Amino acid sequence: FNWEKFYKTINYCNMVLKYAPDVIDEDPDFTQGDLDVILGEMYAMRALSHFYVLRAFRDIPLALRSAKNDSEIPEYRQAGNPLEALDLIMEDLNRAENLVMKSGAFPTREQNCGRITRNAVLAIKADVNLWRAAFATYYEGNDSVHTATPDEYYLMAIDNCDRVINSYIDRL
Repeated sequence: FNWEKFYKTINYCNMVLKYAPDVIDEDPDFTQGDLDVILGEMYAMRALSHFYVLRAFRDIPLALRSAKNDSEIPEYRQAGNPLEALDLIMEDLNRAENLVMKSGAFPTREQNCGRITRNAVLAIKADVNLWRAAFATYYEGNDSVHTATPDEYYLMAIDNCDRVINSYIDRL
């Protein structure tokens, strides 16, 4: 497993997060709504990429700033433990959930399937919560790692899944 491509993707997401807001001043057809959707997708992609690397390597640095070239050193945050990293990943997913398009809201089937929508974010959150529950079990009884109980994370995962299911029921 090589994490180079994941960190390249993370850097691209960070570049968009940094520079996309400037486009509003340059392009009158680019609206705040357009920007919000793109930023939401970038937060979700950054979270998903970090999550894939965490699942493979456990203790990972989180890249929270972009680098244009090799002379710039990106800002990394080393999480103290996997739960801390998962909490930071969840922060990105929480931001994304409030910005991305509602599932089914794009005009074509291809766009709905090829973009990160709210249900995609909720599905990723459910998976992250399952991993949080597993690590909370591992760290249970360790007072230096403050965390919710495994059951609380399982309930969060169930809630995320229920919200996806209910969004489909609501569209019927």
